[in-house]
Amino acid sequence: MTSISNELVNRYDRQIRLWGFEGQRRIITGKMLVVGVTPMIMEMAKNLILGGLGHICVLDNRKVTQINNQGLYILSEEQLGKNAC
Repeated sequence: MTSISNELVNRYDRQIRLWGFEGQRRIITGKMLVVGVTPMIMEMAKNLILGGLGHICVLDNRKVTQINNQGLYILSEEQLGKNAC
């Protein structure tokens, strides 16, 4: 399949062996909207990104507090009091 570059074939070799070129192409061109930021959701999003997901949008209108910052390694102390996403 010519729609996946050699670089991507090498990067996602194990996944391509599992579900083939078409499956990996669908992941690479896939889009996902994540609503709500929790440690579990962010871990899931990280794993999808590492798997090659093409686009991801994270939506959360809550403010970052010390409590909801626990386990969210993507947030820093400077973001306390600001919108999560």
